[in-house]
Amino acid sequence: MTKGAPDTPSTLDALPLPTSERMLRGIRTAVSEIDVTGRPDLRHLAAILDIVVSNLIVREDTAPYGPIYADIAALVKARAADAEGVSTELKARAAALEMHLPNGLSFDAIQRWINEGLGCLNDLARATPDATAPASREFLAKAEAIEAAFYAASLRPIVNPAPPAEAAPITKNGFEAYLLEKFPGR
Repeated sequence: MTKGAPDTPSTLDALPLPTSERMLRGIRTAVSEIDVTGRPDLRHLAAILDIVVSNLIVREDTAPYGPIYADIAALVKARAADAEGVSTELKARAAALEMHLPNGLSFDAIQRWINEGLGCLNDLARATPDATAPASREFLAKAEAIEAAFYAASLRPIVNPAPPAEAAPITKNGFEAYLLEKFPGR
């Protein structure tokens, strides 16, 4: 194994198997090359496959979800501690939330953590006795913004990698120069 951080280019370039993202991009490329001319059924199927694979590619990048979860946990804990009328059970759920996601979680695991936090936020919103009070309006606006940020992160557009540069055409003179350089004196 190469020494160094697991995400350094020297170790990523030497992976024995393609990454999940690379395989998903390969599937997406293959689907886009299916000839759907005159076949609305295949066009529809190819479009659905592209949407599904595109969403799976977006889920491979879990970096945006850590700060969103931290915002959820901080808001839940602050509101549960300060608001009146919050049940003991909801206060316990809020106290049980970790402040940060553990490293290395899959999207599915992150979604479960965020779902628990959003559930607490929703329960706190329902327990808000006066939604017109300034503190309540501020809490509800923050809760709505955090939830919107989660869905926005899940709907990020896919950035397609740049296509490989086209190789220069092989010419007789170019090939001879290559051979002379590669095998000098022959």
